[in-house]
Amino acid sequence: MELSDIENLGIVLAGGTGAEKVRYKVTGDFYVFKTNRGNIPQVINEYIALQLYQLIGVRVPKSQLVYDNGKIVGLAVEFIKGKGPGELYDADPERFKKELGLKIKEAVRSDYIIHILLTNWDVNIGGNYLIPVNAEGEPLCENTLVIDTGGALFFRAAGQRKTDFTPNISNMRSINTFSKRSTLKLYQNMSKDEICSRWQQVDQTAIKEYVQQPSTMELLQQIRGGTDLPAILEGRMKSIDAFCSLSGGKRNTRRRKHKKRFTRRHR
Repeated sequence: MELSDIENLGIVLAGGTGAEKVRYKVTGDFYVFKTNRGNIPQVINEYIALQLYQLIGVRVPKSQLVYDNGKIVGLAVEFIKGKGPGELYDADPERFKKELGLKIKEAVRSDYIIHILLTNWDVNIGGNYLIPVNAEGEPLCENTLVIDTGGALFFRAAGQRKTDFTPNISNMRSINTFSKRSTLKLYQNMSKDEICSRWQQVDQTAIKEYVQQPSTMELLQQIRGGTDLPAILEGRMKSIDAFCSLSGGKRNTRRRKHKKRFTRRHR
């Protein structure tokens, strides 16, 4: 996507990264345009995290890198009409406690181990989720999306580099622990069976192929230490295999129908 094809609507969205609602002139579709305060390595990091989530099967918005004269200047994330968990709670606290909150938890809980893989500690924060609404404004909790991956992989949400994104996972229950202190408690009391049943569905070969393909490696070269991503993810996958007591024969090696989508250029 080219910057010249984006129409700025002058609508600044919530968050501290300067996200704005824009219109893509070519199709008329709306996007959230993010520059992460000019931190282009973090922009690329967030884009790659979104692609990995999508490849694995976690519900996230579609995204494209935005270029200006051949240089990456930002990230365009699909704008989806919806509400955050906090908005739903404020509108009807009782309904949220008895119904909507439970449905949201059911929709996202199985993705716990994917967040561990990608070191996305921010998934305990309600603002990182979006619940789409239908034409009548009714929330579709079963379709809850993760909408912000700026704190996954190499970076923290505020732009600092992480020190714990390494090949070895020292604590498989770190998100579980933090979840107990959060308001939503989405991942509280995760059992080993809950964690590992989702992992058995993950196509590890597809992950390796995506991060190793030339176009992805070209992007990773713009992140300090970014080309270490294949080795880091392979080590983290082995850690999860060991935690779940999976041998190579039990891994999911099925090819996903949409895999070819990730071999094109990122624009």
